[in-house]
Amino acid sequence: MPITDVTPPDYSTQIGQVRLLIPDTEKLANPANPSAAAEYLFNDSQVTAFLSLYASNVKKAAAQAILLKASTTAPLSVTFFPAPIPTSPPAHLRMSKSAPVASLLRLVATEN
Repeated sequence: MPITDVTPPDYSTQIGQVRLLIPDTEKLANPANPSAAAEYLFNDSQVTAFLSLYASNVKKAAAQAILLKASTTAPLSVTFFPAPIPTSPPAHLRMSKSAPVASLLRLVATEN
């Protein structure tokens, strides 16, 4: 039986705490389908799965959710350059801004 998303998130629960760290606290409309119901980035079942994968560690689960979201929104193209290679990589090859946040969350999670 699917878990029904709690709206607004209950921050006293692990699901709500992961949502707070992602952040994924408001349901967003789908611009591609305005008639569709607003949804969270991750539904409660998906957040529960992250928690299961990381032994209910809220910070590690949130870090993984951030990385997953960053990897699904990053462009998947690679540009080949003629020699010489530029010293600064193009924007689509630079590290996502979400990756340092996820790394920091993982570091904090190991301290507790």
